[in-house]
Amino acid sequence: MAGAGFAALDMPASSAWTRGQLGWVPTGVGLMGDLAGADYFGE
Repeated sequence: MAGAGFAALDMPASSAWTRGQLGWVPTGVGLMGDLAGADYFGE
């Protein structure tokens, strides 16, 4: 785990603070749609 740093930690995230404080609203494709529509896996 020494080389993994913060990526190895269980740190759930939420956009609730950003939405509340800045009025931010996500737009565009979600994560799963982005992964399905891109050639990340060479298929």
